Amino acid sequence: LGGPTPGPADADNDIMLRSALDAIPSDLRTVIELQLAGWSSEQIGAALGKSPSAIRMARARALDQIRTQLTGSGNATQRGGLPC
Repeated sequence: LGGPTPGPADADNDIMLRSALDAIPSDLRTVIELQLAGWSSEQIGAALGKSPSAIRMARARALDQIRTQLTGSGNATQRGGLPC
């Protein structure tokens, strides 16, 4: 039983996501990796010597950069559609 068996498309998605993560600055990548490991903004902030608010902002920047990498969009926009 269990879930569906991962196929070639899943492997391609994993490679694309890893490439996008590798393309962002290491400090932003660390924030995302710790979040994916289940850490809260408070825990990440304590470990990195930053405020939880700074971690949330770093996470937003990281996700914007990852989204840009994955969509191939060369002109990233802020929330609300305004140019960066």
